[in-house]
Amino acid sequence: MRKQSLLVLITVLLIAIFAGSAVAGPGGSIASSGSSSRSSSSTSYNSYHSTNFNGGDGSIPEFLPFLIFIGIPILLILKLSNTQQIRTLKKTAKARLNEIAEDEKTFEWQKLQPLFEQLMHNTYREWQNLNISALSKYMTQDFLREQSESYLQEWKQEGFVNVCRIIKIKSLEPYLIHTEKDFDAKNGIILTVELDAIVKDYLEFPENGNIVEGTKENVQSIRYWTFILRQGKWKVTEIASRPTHVKFVNQYQKNN
Repeated sequence: MRKQSLLVLITVLLIAIFAGSAVAGPGGSIASSGSSSRSSSSTSYNSYHSTNFNGGDGSIPEFLPFLIFIGIPILLILKLSNTQQIRTLKKTAKARLNEIAEDEKTFEWQKLQPLFEQLMHNTYREWQNLNISALSKYMTQDFLREQSESYLQEWKQEGFVNVCRIIKIKSLEPYLIHTEKDFDAKNGIILTVELDAIVKDYLEFPENGNIVEGTKENVQSIRYWTFILRQGKWKVTEIASRPTHVKFVNQYQKNN
């Protein structure tokens, strides 16, 4: 029985390594994955213990060690491949940004970084306040409309508040960059950055203090914020929880 428990523990740990954290903030991740992940985990747990998966005698299923033996290398290979791809994309984005900064000093990363950090803090603050009017200063119209229809309006009607703020930014790096063929220093530049931060992020019902989703504890979160430059101003146009979820740049390139 101990061997079986160890194998199950290893499997759970592997799943945890590759699973995204269930936090909300701008982008509404908590609404789309928080409660469902919790219920699905409970279902999986109950299903495991209520079926005849282990033969009822505490013995290890013959195929379980084989699955773990095969699965661990595959997961590690995928993780290493994904890490290398992210490093390559960051390196390319930084090189392109440096090229632009040679002619346009405002695009030097040491100048853009504090600007983006302030935009993120402002976006988090107004998101928590459910202030759609104020958010329009920091988000594109399309992104704000999508977020409002998907999350903000409902939360406001239900009386929920998404308590969210950045406690500490561990790192902020360029991840993807796209510019028009005819370079314009005030329009058409899209930059995705990788934010690794410690955040306070949970959904609360203020009337009784109940936590609807998330935790009051500080949580480490990695998010991919995409900004677009229009008329000399940067605005948030997408926030993705994983690299594979960054869609705006690809869609923009396809349409143009």
